[in-house]
Amino acid sequence: AIDRPPMYSAHGGTINGKESISLCDALCYVVSQLAGAQCARLVAWVMLGKFLVVGGAVSVAACSVELIYTFMLTYVVLNVACRREATQHFGLAIGFVIIAGGYAVGGISGGAFNPAVASCARLLTIPAYWAVELLGGALAAGLTKVVYNNGDAATLTSKLLSEFLGTFMLATTMGFNVLGGSPAGALSIGMSLACMIFADGGVSGGHCNPAVTTACIFRKAIDVKEGAAYIGTQLIAGAAAGAVYSSILGKHGEVAPMGGHSLLQAAFAEFMFTFVLTFVVLCVATVRNQASPQFNGLAVGLCIVVGGNAVGAVSGGHLNPAVSFGFAVSGWINSLASAGLWAFLLAQFLAGVAAAAKFWFIFSDERKTDAREYFSIE
Repeated sequence: AIDRPPMYSAHGGTINGKESISLCDALCYVVSQLAGAQCARLVAWVMLGKFLVVGGAVSVAACSVELIYTFMLTYVVLNVACRREATQHFGLAIGFVIIAGGYAVGGISGGAFNPAVASCARLLTIPAYWAVELLGGALAAGLTKVVYNNGDAATLTSKLLSEFLGTFMLATTMGFNVLGGSPAGALSIGMSLACMIFADGGVSGGHCNPAVTTACIFRKAIDVKEGAAYIGTQLIAGAAAGAVYSSILGKHGEVAPMGGHSLLQAAFAEFMFTFVLTFVVLCVATVRNQASPQFNGLAVGLCIVVGGNAVGAVSGGHLNPAVSFGFAVSGWINSLASAGLWAFLLAQFLAGVAAAAKFWFIFSDERKTDAREYFSIE
């Protein structure tokens, strides 16, 4: 049903509702995938007169981003395609990882995220890429077992780990796109959120955003104590992401107005589109009768695409306190103490509260709905 890169061909479990393949079959898959990559390289040479060469010389930065996004790719595959019940969104989710990672770090490593693709790199680069990609796959398999609690009911620990991973990947993708000058940053960032919601929405709800969690607290979709733990975890994940992308790129972000706009204008832009994002989350994922729960992740991810393109030139289009906090951490003390950070955080949290208020006004019939199993993607 799916074309599986070598790092997860041997994974146990099921592939979109079907039993997993044996180790022998997995090895055959690996050989076939590597052979296919070389055939593609040959076809490119015949058609274009050039051999396909993925990435450049080995570097710490290139290996680091290959590890991060191969982990993301494999993690998403394991959690959307390797389920006992078939899903409708698994192909979209997997493809979104390539969009997210390709635009975010393609200029650093070539965006292989797959040992078969990496086999088209320079000879001295291949072993390094293979090592970090296989490590990424192993980490994904291990963390999947923890997050999904070996098939048992989700615990607070598994939920918080899910929120940390989702928020970290979202904030990291934001940092790489913004600081790297990506031509399609909003699309990449939105798809990173969508695929992580698809992967983990059934565990924690896939909030990945303190403003969303705030809205869910006021919506009574999550209790205050658990919500506070979510928010703390998300902010820590944002800070970790800021430290990672600033270390890899050697640049730091800032939380400030852009393009000559005032701080008030930037904060209002953050309020408006954080409101859009959080309101959509409440409307599609916490109502009694969800229209298409399999595609909640896409609806939410596209809000980032809309907001990023609409106000990215005004405020940077953070729409997420964890993202803003990550940018502040990447700039260390000066950014943490800046008025921009606190204005953005205030606007974003207020947007979550406003979204909940509007939800209660419009969906008054949902007052009796128990929305605690928010974002249950079947």
